[in-house]
Amino acid sequence: MRQALRILWSLGLAFLAGCAAHSGPRGATELNRLGVAALTSGNYLLAQQRFEQALRQAPHDPNTLYNLATALHHLGQFREAEQCYNECLAQAPDHVAARHGRAVLLLSLGREREVAEQTQQWLQRAPQSADAHAEWGWLLRQRGDLPGALVHLQRALEIEPHHVRALVELGQLYETYRYPDRARTLYRQALMLDPNQLEAQARLTALSRVR
Repeated sequence: MRQALRILWSLGLAFLAGCAAHSGPRGATELNRLGVAALTSGNYLLAQQRFEQALRQAPHDPNTLYNLATALHHLGQFREAEQCYNECLAQAPDHVAARHGRAVLLLSLGREREVAEQTQQWLQRAPQSADAHAEWGWLLRQRGDLPGALVHLQRALEIEPHHVRALVELGQLYETYRYPDRARTLYRQALMLDPNQLEAQARLTALSRVR
């Protein structure tokens, strides 16, 4: 499942929001920024340290909890990462990136049933959420249920035509169906909406090598 890339995709730009609190020469926002820079350069231990410092200044901030969870996830500290994902979602139940990060983590640990239950509950609670449909579509694709994934990804785009996550997931689905031109179109559309979309960039680059 290319786990490392999945984790980086789930970061998107959400972690750049950090939190707005400031105290001392390096407030929580600045510490989050430094942590993100360390994370994207692969220095996960330094990222963990920066996010922990930010969390001490702004306890319970969901974005900081998510950032810390991501760093811990990369470091292989899975129990601690799961705890941070859960704490983030306790503060912000619809934190999409945290939901996806936790799902990736639990799948890697063989806990697919939990992921399915959590995602179904989200979808039942918010049936008009494009985010929830995109997440369920992603999970169905992981399971190999391509027709089911297609239904939910298309539904996500009906609800929100410019939903970047659904565009990228649908692009990967079309790759599986061997429709590379359709996939390229969707990846380009996603990148027009979000030039920093890492997975769309990676998939488009990979497709450019295919003749």
